[in-house]
Amino acid sequence: MTTRLYPMVKNSLLRCTRKDTQAHPIFKCVAKELGIWVLELAEEGDMQWPIWLESSAQTMSYHREFLTNLLVGSQDYTLHILVRYDNANQAVHFPPEFLALATSIGFTIEVMIEA
Repeated sequence: MTTRLYPMVKNSLLRCTRKDTQAHPIFKCVAKELGIWVLELAEEGDMQWPIWLESSAQTMSYHREFLTNLLVGSQDYTLHILVRYDNANQAVHFPPEFLALATSIGFTIEVMIEA
């Protein structure tokens, strides 16, 4: 049996909080009264970490200009990632290219561990 070196991504989304509708149509408004908009990058279900990194980076690169423009006017702009670890040898590893993409767009990253 092979031990995975990476966790599984259970869910991930890019969230921004805005008073306008500039995030539409790429983002979905999930709480209009609070101005919370989300872009799902991995919906419920397990996705291997390296596959999630590649898929998410492709999505964000494709929409890079749009996503970068959302930084202005957003009160909160965060990539939320929920991961599940199967053993202590697994680690979350962000390659420099992914971090450079996140930095160029302007969002913060929050990693949560499934209890």
